[in-house]
Amino acid sequence: MKQVSKFLGILTLEIEDMQDDIALLIGQIEVKRSNGLYTEYVARENNALYRVELDALSDFLSEVRSCDPVLFESVEEVIQHLSSTIPEKVRDGLYPPMMTGLLLRKMEKIRDFVKLSC
Repeated sequence: MKQVSKFLGILTLEIEDMQDDIALLIGQIEVKRSNGLYTEYVARENNALYRVELDALSDFLSEVRSCDPVLFESVEEVIQHLSSTIPEKVRDGLYPPMMTGLLLRKMEKIRDFVKLSC
């Protein structure tokens, strides 16, 4: 259970970090538009895409936070559970399909780290 708790804790931090990164990108949109680097159209499109990505991360973060470490015997079991919910959330939320691959890769990297550190 220690590894499961550690995995879920790190995954939570990583998703929150991705949310912070996207928030910074959103903040740069107006700066780039003002400096003539983005047209109004590009600024609006980027803003819309980033906000959908934030929604996807928030939705997935809620799923991660709802996982009770006691209910899982291993990190692999947690990954299997979350891996089955990600595609559904992406489809149902009309999120960019690349979110599935992004989150699955993130979980694999965290799994490998947890295995090495515990």
